[in-house]
Amino acid sequence: MAIPERKRIKIPLLHLIYYKGGSVMPSEVVPILAKYFKLTQEDLQEKTSSGSEKFSNRVRWAREDLCKEGLLDRKEYGIWKITEKGIHELTKLGLINKTFDFGIQYNNSERYDFRNSNENDLWNNNSMVDLAIQEISKNGIKQFPEDFINIIDKCDEVELPDLQLKISPLSKTTILSVGQYFRYEAKNAFVAKYILYAHRNGKRRIKIPKDNLVIHKALSNHDKYCKEMEKKCLKFLIEKTKDEYLAKNLTKKSIRKT
Repeated sequence: MAIPERKRIKIPLLHLIYYKGGSVMPSEVVPILAKYFKLTQEDLQEKTSSGSEKFSNRVRWAREDLCKEGLLDRKEYGIWKITEKGIHELTKLGLINKTFDFGIQYNNSERYDFRNSNENDLWNNNSMVDLAIQEISKNGIKQFPEDFINIIDKCDEVELPDLQLKISPLSKTTILSVGQYFRYEAKNAFVAKYILYAHRNGKRRIKIPKDNLVIHKALSNHDKYCKEMEKKCLKFLIEKTKDEYLAKNLTKKSIRKT
């Protein structure tokens, strides 16, 4: 049998990586794909003009195409890993619950274009995100800290810039702007988290309770509320899309926008 073009290799390769647990080394999949395409030893010995094995070379080019289309992750050297988008595409093709075996047929695999398949689907459909936000915000969205805390008798104040802030990965008490132009050292990790939550809700001058118990309670109530909202959003999107993986990604987008 002639060595297949890389377009024919893409779907079997993606399915095989998922079936093998989501991540593989190249040496794991090339022999299996050779068996799937019923290649002979003579086929496998065929070389490219540069002297490399032609089939192995085409598998690698198919993998490169899948990376460009966002279906495989190229971040870890020597590991071919499927992305959530890749899993979504397999779901659309009806392959998620199918075992990879040597008799499976991938209909229209040469003509299937992953990039074009997403132009109008729910993966990039912001209207579905908007619907989810409407669903979970029927009774309004609680704001931090005022909706999670009682009246503050004693407090400190901090004024923050209108910049994106984060907690330093090196210290749970240090708040930094992304470019590290701004730096603030909180009294403890709970205070740092409290400040960051308030800042994300649009607060620039923040009143910080001096009682750590009050801070801890506000944070706990907020985290519990967020989990409930996320669960409600996911349930709604699963019912709408009938696609668990797509629903999870849309849920993340929805929660970030609220």
